[in-house]
Amino acid sequence: MTVEILEKRIQEGWDKYPTPRPYISLKRETYTRLTSPAVFLDEEFGEWTATPDGVMRGGRHPERRQRDYSPLTITKEELHELYHTQNMTVGALADHLNCHPAKVLGKIREFELKKPMSLMVVHHLGMHHFRQNSYIIDPQFR
Repeated sequence: MTVEILEKRIQEGWDKYPTPRPYISLKRETYTRLTSPAVFLDEEFGEWTATPDGVMRGGRHPERRQRDYSPLTITKEELHELYHTQNMTVGALADHLNCHPAKVLGKIREFELKKPMSLMVVHHLGMHHFRQNSYIIDPQFR
């Protein structure tokens, strides 16, 4: 993989980790291949060494990761608004709240918020009702 593609995937996101991280850059002279350690620069926390493959899949500066240990402070109403009304995914909520997805899942369990099936159908299938899927309705696909 070229350095340009690697930087683009880290800074703009890609299908396996869609969250853009424009605050991370790669010291180009340290990159040899995806599985060999290279030096990265975080605008806020400075340099660190990691494998490009790991950073491309969501790896961050150790100090940025440690910031996630603080408790997540959000009310049940705020979480309901984001999770149910705006239909945000757990990953999108974690990015929005600047925390680890496990913390968001913990709050969802704590507040006992479960998404109605209709919201999950819209999110996963891109339609409002599963019968809008021609594969399910049309007998030629069975």
